[in-house]
Order: sequence, then C-alpha cells, then structure tokens
Amino acid sequence: MKAKIRIGHRDYVVPAEDAIKIMEIVEGAPLFEDKYHRGEGDQDAYYTYHVWKSDKIGETLELISEDTYRIAKLAGKYTEE
Repeated sequence: MKAKIRIGHRDYVVPAEDAIKIMEIVEGAPLFEDKYHRGEGDQDAYYTYHVWKSDKIGETLELISEDTYRIAKLAGKYTEE
C-alpha cells in the first residue's frame, strides 16, 4: 500500500509505513501561516504571522492502492496536448 502526502502544494507518494512515521513526527507540531494584508490608501501593505495547534493533520494523508500507483506511474507526468 502507498500513501499520498500533501506538503505545500505538491503531493508525494511514499510507502504507507513511511507516511505513518511522517505523520507521527508532525502530529504534535504547531501550524504556521503568514497572511498578506494589502495596503489601502496611504497605508503600507504588511504581513502578519500566526502559529497555533491543530488536530487536523490527518487531512493531508490519503492511501492509494498498489494498482492505482502502478497505473499512475505508467501514465507519468501529465501534459496538456
């Protein structure tokens, strides 16, 4: 069994056992996010930074079957024709 893990805006495929290890490592880690605030009028644009604890780390993990993995690997990278 394989697992698809989203990190940033990319999906990575790893063995399910490795995915579990990765999820255990980041499970207790706080989340970080920066927010851009557009300047209005004569106000300058600025960023704010936020850190908080979340319980929803499992949303980034999806199991895929070996058959699905093999078919996707045969197809290779998607390109527009």
